[in-house]
Amino acid sequence: MKQMMNLKKLAATVVLLVLGAAMSASAAEPQILTLKDWTGRGFAPDLVNYTIPARADGGKGLRVLDVDGKALPVQVTPAAEKGRATLSFVAAIPPGGTASYTLRADGQGPEALAAVSATKEGDTLVLANRQLAVKVPAPQEKSFNTPTAANTLPAPILAFRGPEGAWRGAGALLLKRPVKKFTVTQTANGPVFVEVRYRLDYDGGGYYQAEVRVTDRAPFAQVREEYDLGIETDTDFWQLDLSKGWQTGPISSTYSTCSRR
Repeated sequence: MKQMMNLKKLAATVVLLVLGAAMSASAAEPQILTLKDWTGRGFAPDLVNYTIPARADGGKGLRVLDVDGKALPVQVTPAAEKGRATLSFVAAIPPGGTASYTLRADGQGPEALAAVSATKEGDTLVLANRQLAVKVPAPQEKSFNTPTAANTLPAPILAFRGPEGAWRGAGALLLKRPVKKFTVTQTANGPVFVEVRYRLDYDGGGYYQAEVRVTDRAPFAQVREEYDLGIETDTDFWQLDLSKGWQTGPISSTYSTCSRR
């Protein structure tokens, strides 16, 4: 069973396009990439992915320029298909308008500075862009000869931080199901997005996996969950307590009481 959850709803649909033929035809000539909004609502900055032929230099010679000629951070990752790769950068489209970007493959001009970071802090890893950060367990792999209760292990997200800099929230696993293996792997290191894969392998079968990603210019962290519990249960949970870390202060309201059923 798979499901996707965002800490904040995605503002734009991820775009996946194929550039192979154009880039193969003339790698030295700039390619113009044009995105159009047909909805009339526009798209806030979000990740755009293009499938391209794999390059011998791993994509170091690729440059993406905006309409003003400014270089954008570019990330190239191997694709599942042999000989292919995925080119990623962040784009935005005005309501009813278009956005054009120039792709160069000649390596001319400086690379854009990394827009995201993954910084180790003790036994945690902080995934951050210029707007937010999330704290996750540091990369590790542990196998248990004697399975350990899941609630003794760290949750996929431990805390989050906004522009003001204060850490908030407190993640915790609530289930006590025995775990035979616990793995956290860093799967992306920027410069456009950083990501970790968190996985619990349960004793007796089944697993839980979460991918946590922070992307350039996106005011949210994306969490993609996948699991096969191996048994029918409604007790295997983790939580992120959003109340932790906030300071109390005066509150004004137009209503004297509030109730919910």
